Amino acid sequence: MREVRDGLVMALRRWPTMLALAGMIAVAGVVLAFVLSEVLPQVAVLRGARQLRKCHAVSFVEYSEGPGTTVADRTVRLLAEMIERQEAYTAVLFNMGVGDPALSGAPGLVVLFGDAVPDLFPDLQLPAIVPSAMLGSRLAGQELDAVSAAGQTIPVVGALPAGATFFDPKSGVLRLDHRIVVRAPAELLFQLTLFERHEALSRTVMIAPAYEVVDAFVSGCAQGGLFLIPQGLAGEQHHQLGDWMRAAAMYIASMLGFLALVLNAFVASAHLVIRQEMPAFKIRQLYGATAMHVSLRIGSFLAAVVLVLPVALLASLAVMLVRFRIMGVIGVPPATGPLWVISAVILNFVLLWGRSVRDVLHHDRIGR
Repeated sequence: MREVRDGLVMALRRWPTMLALAGMIAVAGVVLAFVLSEVLPQVAVLRGARQLRKCHAVSFVEYSEGPGTTVADRTVRLLAEMIERQEAYTAVLFNMGVGDPALSGAPGLVVLFGDAVPDLFPDLQLPAIVPSAMLGSRLAGQELDAVSAAGQTIPVVGALPAGATFFDPKSGVLRLDHRIVVRAPAELLFQLTLFERHEALSRTVMIAPAYEVVDAFVSGCAQGGLFLIPQGLAGEQHHQLGDWMRAAAMYIASMLGFLALVLNAFVASAHLVIRQEMPAFKIRQLYGATAMHVSLRIGSFLAAVVLVLPVALLASLAVMLVRFRIMGVIGVPPATGPLWVISAVILNFVLLWGRSVRDVLHHDRIGR
């Protein structure tokens, strides 16, 4: 305990500098935690996109757009049968209820067709019940028991996690916090309006389809005036997904860079402090100090700056986020960001501790 106390005294004797460095580390850690809280929920989207590429999924690009298409029911039936066999899925993301005065000003509906969706994007936590609806996290406080989609009443069974996103090969990443997500049966495809059916057909994603199936689907849509070009997703990355990844990388890299600069400043200060304390280490050696004693004193000094304030602040933030989510506060991000940053801070502390102890022990063989 004496070595731990002496390490704390080393930090307290230089408290203005050490407190400033600890504050900068804590602030950088908290900001990085919030950035990660926004980014980490979308990792599931990246996993889903990668899974689509691994299973050789095929999406479709419109050669020419025109809402006046009249695709025959037999082509819609082909898609519905593939959806029921989990060989395809589709979605209506933007056109659901367009032109319906009753839905004017209402939150946008995202209608998903197919059991393949919850398998590809498990972090959405979609219900197994079909049909059913989930509210985005920003809408979770609304008293809404059911929504209307294609003339059918869909019960609301819960809320999506905060920051939930959906990856569509055609549009990229879609945030769902302000949307209502509906899981609909394949039969509902036949009840869609012209605009809605057009979007559902063009957003079709087939899982490892046979060439004949793709050809039949494209030909059937073309006969109705909807011209689609099949596009394999294997080895490809949607440009919007790439833009999102670059933006997220810039946020994280900037905060990691700032945190690295602060840590480097602290390393330089810590090295100077330890050099100034070298006579004290030598005196302790004369009184029987071992390598363990030296390690405890250095570890206590480093922990007082690197661990105490940053970890306490991040842990409080994580507890606060968990409590708010339990209370049902809308839009609160998950606590995974602070927990990841705490792990990173602890790892940096261990590495810095090991390096500092090694440098001191190798200086005139102190503690040996």
